[in-house]
Amino acid sequence: MIVNRMIDRFLIVLLPTTIFIYLSIGTAFQLNVEPPPEFLRGESDWGPKRRAAEEQMARAYWRCSVEVIGSRYGFGQNLPAAAPAEFRIDERRLAALSPKAAEDASARYWQKLRQVWVLPQVWEKHYQWSTSWFGKSLLGHA
Repeated sequence: MIVNRMIDRFLIVLLPTTIFIYLSIGTAFQLNVEPPPEFLRGESDWGPKRRAAEEQMARAYWRCSVEVIGSRYGFGQNLPAAAPAEFRIDERRLAALSPKAAEDASARYWQKLRQVWVLPQVWEKHYQWSTSWFGKSLLGHA
């Protein structure tokens, strides 16, 4: 009889604790810090200077994607056809370009981002602790 009570007490504590831990560990996806080759790839007719400038610009746009776009649009979501206003880089990088060329560059890198966004290799999977589900369930939100 005492053994059963000990096991019952143990299970009463262990089972809810296990369920709470299981529900609190979730997965999160984040863009890799390093851009994929498809994003960096330039045109074959570009000279060495243009290629180097474009790679710097591509890396700047990728950094923007990681820092801004990745938190706004998550893994598995489709990106809109037009770039949001937040998809921009430091003005100094664009200073050598005409306004039209800067706009074209932004549109070009947005389309490249849309192409690589769906590739699983550009995402890193992380596990994170989050008890937000608990508050939502107490408040009755789904």
